Amino acid sequence: MKTILRVFFRLLYHQFAFSYDLVAAAVSLNRWKDWVDSVIPFIEGNRVLEIGHGPGHLQRILLSRNLFAVGIDESAQMGRLAIRNLTGFLGSGTNDLYNVYTQIRLTRGMAQKLPFPNASFDTIVATFPTQYITDPDTLA
Repeated sequence: MKTILRVFFRLLYHQFAFSYDLVAAAVSLNRWKDWVDSVIPFIEGNRVLEIGHGPGHLQRILLSRNLFAVGIDESAQMGRLAIRNLTGFLGSGTNDLYNVYTQIRLTRGMAQKLPFPNASFDTIVATFPTQYITDPDTLA
């Protein structure tokens, strides 16, 4: 079963990233965006790192609150999906795409090897982590 789940998540986060919202809504009985929202009261400070940004829904919320939001995700497909979602959100009502793109701070990388200096963020959050979250290097 563990192997099947690992393959399922690998496909969901990569080749089938386009279906992530639909799958997440189905397995959570349409509550998963509420779960993303539930972390907001725990965010402290202005500089927030989201590990595993996925399709960018928490990034959208953080940016709407004028926070310095950075997202990191191992999946290039999720990165493209998040950029598309955030560009649509930030670009609505503006013709200044340069301004839109300067607000989107996403990078591709692994939680176990963050490409940021220590103490770069006030809050680090992971809303739907997979097995990487219990890796000792991630926790360190």
